[in-house]
This record gives sequence, structure tokens and C-alpha cells, in this order.
Amino acid sequence: PIENARVYVTTDPGGVAVIDKVLTNASGQASASYSGSTPQAITGRARKASASPYYKSTAITGTISSSGFDQTILMLDDE
Repeated sequence: PIENARVYVTTDPGGVAVIDKVLTNASGQASASYSGSTPQAITGRARKASASPYYKSTAITGTISSSGFDQTILMLDDE
């Protein structure tokens, strides 16, 4: 798990922020509530560049369903 990675996720199309620059917790998770219609395509990025160890920006894509959205992403070391 990567703590303090910044996560930004928006609806696609539309660009409405679902997760707006939230930092991951000690378990490497970021979460938010979504009250829009489903299914809803999303796109975003996660990165950790504020303190060592640094990680490259990683794309997030998927679809929020009626049961939510959960995705594990792989972040590559950038040091």
C-alpha cells in the first residue's frame, strides 16, 4: 500500500470531480461518496510526488456501478 498518494477522479464525459485530490490512507485507499446516476464512466490519475518515496502518475479508468467502484492500481517507483 502507498500512503499519501494524491487521487483525482472525474466523470467521463462531463469532468465532474468524484474524488478531488484526496490522499490515500495508510492502507493505500482513497474513497468518496457518489450520488449521481449509474453506470457512470470515470477517468483519473494517482501519483505521489510530494515526499520520498516518489511514484509515477498512474491512470485510473473504469465505471461506477450501482454497487460502487473498486480498483487496485499499480504505481511505479520514480526514484
